[in-house]
Amino acid sequence: MNAYLFIHYDRKFIRIRLDEILYVFAEGQRSKIVTGNATYLPHLQIGKLEKCLPPDHFLRINRSTIVPLDKITWFTKEEVSVNGQVIGIGGRYLDDLKGRICLPMFCAELK
Repeated sequence: MNAYLFIHYDRKFIRIRLDEILYVFAEGQRSKIVTGNATYLPHLQIGKLEKCLPPDHFLRINRSTIVPLDKITWFTKEEVSVNGQVIGIGGRYLDDLKGRICLPMFCAELK
């Protein structure tokens, strides 16, 4: 994935490569975008940011968190690990997660 997006942050437009994003957290009316090099807090609601991210590469795992699918190292029915950060999965998002990254023969074990 070599795509990128521009965010308005600190009075300038900053380009962020999508493959550098580790996770996105909602912080009120802002989105906290965490990459390997920096953290950005633009005035952008997480729902609007989610629409800018390619759905085949990113997944919302609870009301306030979006993660890139290729950065998930493990998951259970309650949690996801992304780059060493353990994040809770919202109940209504679990089926979408299992359907997007799980091999069918293993999905039955999580029910």
